Amino acid sequence: MSTKTQAIFKQLQSLNIMEVAELIKQIEEGFGVTISVVKTFSYSPDPVNLASGNSSESSKLNVILEELPTHQEIAILKMVKSLTSLDLRETQEFGDSVPTVFKEAVAIKAAEDVKKHLEAASAKISLN
Repeated sequence: MSTKTQAIFKQLQSLNIMEVAELIKQIEEGFGVTISVVKTFSYSPDPVNLASGNSSESSKLNVILEELPTHQEIAILKMVKSLTSLDLRETQEFGDSVPTVFKEAVAIKAAEDVKKHLEAASAKISLN
């Protein structure tokens, strides 16, 4: 990588997700291109496991997003957005509130699945 592109890359790493979204829009308009993000995987929770009516409280866990490493913030927030119904602004606000509960009182298997996906994006997760 050239010195110029390395400098640009370092600047891009410092952007928050809202700034990245704005930059993408400017690049699309300025260069007449479309930038599409390809998901490497997706998560569709099993509604039976997430239902709170049938299981005892001892079989439920909270998924807590403990830490959002700056160098992986965008990837983690993309994962958060794909696992929730949050829009871009809400996802950014969620990321700004770390540490925070990501999912409350979910089945153990579902909590472990969510943890696995978020940790794959370098998030620090705890279950309790």
